Amino acid sequence: MNRITSSAILASLSVCLQGVAAQDLTLFKYAERGHVGDLVVLNEEAVGTPVVPIAISLRSGNQRTRHMCEFRAVELTGGRIQSASETAVVMQVVDSDLKPVKGEVFQATFTRAGAILSGKPNSYCGASAVFSGRWIREDVPEDAK
Repeated sequence: MNRITSSAILASLSVCLQGVAAQDLTLFKYAERGHVGDLVVLNEEAVGTPVVPIAISLRSGNQRTRHMCEFRAVELTGGRIQSASETAVVMQVVDSDLKPVKGEVFQATFTRAGAILSGKPNSYCGASAVFSGRWIREDVPEDAK
């Protein structure tokens, strides 16, 4: 897979939050069972009242079949569980008009080491593109800070 550029990441996610100021950007990589992926998370460490929603842009692919899974999602803020060591959230997949896609939700837990995603938005990933599993935290490029 090609590395996602910082400007493409910011452009993709900026529309997800509809005017909410971005507080941080975190990059994650995925490599499990023949699948690889890039995950960009906006506002993972945001604090304040009201809660600033987490937004993500995810892209993963099956290395054997070349089937791709790509989508954006926004946190359902009412379901956040946060402690000093992790943040667990429910993410809602959104379409190109940023409208929620019915029934397309998954769970994400962010820790100091990475992220654990579980679930499978069926209409976006199909049977051969997977994103559930452990995502490893990456350094954020200087031009994205």
